Amino acid sequence: FVHLITRENKYKDRREFDHERANRIHWVKAVLLNHTSARVKYFEYADEKGILKHHYWLEEENFIVVLKPVQPDLMVVTAFCIDDYEKAR
Repeated sequence: FVHLITRENKYKDRREFDHERANRIHWVKAVLLNHTSARVKYFEYADEKGILKHHYWLEEENFIVVLKPVQPDLMVVTAFCIDDYEKAR
């Protein structure tokens, strides 16, 4: 849950409250329920540890939901607004 309402501050080496994420927390369920919609783009990407993560991107709203397998039937969710820095990446 913490990842849904906070953002990592790379300068202070800690997570801080992010009002944009908190205001959109209810979007997570909507994105996942509508994952087959043309509005939601899906892709997989392996992180720096080689863990394959599932990304559901609501591009028009600059919002992404990330699922990571933890056990065979369990996923840990994080979601965030995509800013200009993240778009470039």
